[in-house]
Amino acid sequence: DYAPDENYSEEDLWSDDTWTDLCYEDISGYTQSCSAYLHLPIDGEALSESTQNFFETHGYSFESSEPYFYGYHETDPFEEICYEWDYSADLGEGVDESVYINYDAVTNEVHDITLSLSSRADAAAYILMVLQDFMGADTVELSEIEALFDAEEGERAYYDSCEIAVYPVSYFDGYNINM
Repeated sequence: DYAPDENYSEEDLWSDDTWTDLCYEDISGYTQSCSAYLHLPIDGEALSESTQNFFETHGYSFESSEPYFYGYHETDPFEEICYEWDYSADLGEGVDESVYINYDAVTNEVHDITLSLSSRADAAAYILMVLQDFMGADTVELSEIEALFDAEEGERAYYDSCEIAVYPVSYFDGYNINM
């Protein structure tokens, strides 16, 4: 039922002129943050170090990978450029507990923090550490963060430019947290 135009080739079907993968060398002259994300006023490298210290102090085995670069430039349906360092670590014995921190490869500003953890107390303490130590949230109380873990379907809260989403996960009896 579909008959392509006679000037349309099979190569046209699989070419994508609107997407270009970037490598770190491609952004060597850039000075501005990427346009793909909102940026938190948190240094990603410093947060990665503090994250490791936090979880080791709380008794987790911490197996991290070296940050790896991910980047692209897309022009359709709108202009967007992304360049980020992706940092990840497995926590504990299982594969279900982990932390991911993505941050801008030029400015080091955090794009996203994703945490999967079974301990409600440790997850709340980590959120509080990020807010207090990296965003200056000296008025936020631990009890306010712990309340996010009470909703059966998940809960959202906001501090400054940061959205905090907490969702219970039944397959490993824990929580997914995204900041």
